[in-house]
Amino acid sequence: PDPSFVAPRPFAPAVVCSSATELPTKFNVAGRVSVEKGEGGLPKVVLTHESGSKAEVYLLGACVTSWKKDFVEYLLVSDTATWDGTKPIRGGIPICWPQFGPGPLPQHGFARNETFAIASSGVDKEGTVSVVLELTDNAATRALWDFPFRLTYTLLLTKGDLRMELKATNTAEKAFSFAAALHTYFQVLDVKQAQVRGLKGLTLLNKLTGAEETEAADPKAISGPVDSVYYKSPAELRILDRAAKRGIVLRKYNFSDAVVWNPWDSWASAEWGKFVCLEAAQVGSPVTLAPGKSWEAWQVLSTYAIA
Repeated sequence: PDPSFVAPRPFAPAVVCSSATELPTKFNVAGRVSVEKGEGGLPKVVLTHESGSKAEVYLLGACVTSWKKDFVEYLLVSDTATWDGTKPIRGGIPICWPQFGPGPLPQHGFARNETFAIASSGVDKEGTVSVVLELTDNAATRALWDFPFRLTYTLLLTKGDLRMELKATNTAEKAFSFAAALHTYFQVLDVKQAQVRGLKGLTLLNKLTGAEETEAADPKAISGPVDSVYYKSPAELRILDRAAKRGIVLRKYNFSDAVVWNPWDSWASAEWGKFVCLEAAQVGSPVTLAPGKSWEAWQVLSTYAIA
């Protein structure tokens, strides 16, 4: 295993919070963790590092909607996002699980539609601020996918990066298989000047044409609509936001694939020009979990200046 992997926290009873009238303030940590009302009154958790870096995650879908460093926002949430709880949040970092894309389940699975519970929060001796969210099977999920499970999502915020750890545990009496992705919408100043580095030579499925191809470019420019799954992608990928003169680093562990997506001008608004989706994913080879077993993966986001 990767030596930098942080073991998930011990399981503890979680507190379900489906509306802002039930805010579980016992998870607040003064100046560092705050459970608050978000858009549409939906509950969210705000993490604040002593350096001023901040992250926000909604309990609906455990969707991270903001990551700010040095007062710069690195994620995009659509102006067309729905905040009444009837649809997944559009933008940020939705969790695709246990399905990626279309299939027998709702698009990208059901995790992004479900309300997670808060299991724990805290600040460690190095100042890392964290929250642990959980989703377990319920009547709605079993009606779609008849397996008991526990999905744990841990966020860790430091001065320089944001880390997301996803753990799926099979609590059923039979094996099940799933796909997963962290569908990150990275905000860029101008998508026409944005590039993705680290993809050259990889086999990809071009979902716009259905063809398998080999990526020839490094870095890859975003010059039109793109929807590609890159198989067996490296542990580190980068977005070069040339117009803003900054780079974004995505490091991943146990996500074997990566997805690059931008709908170009088929998007409902001009927002398509302001983001690139670069996703840590496990889609080419679905994971099969035996009863009682767990699968863990993570991604870490950081930034740097470029000329």
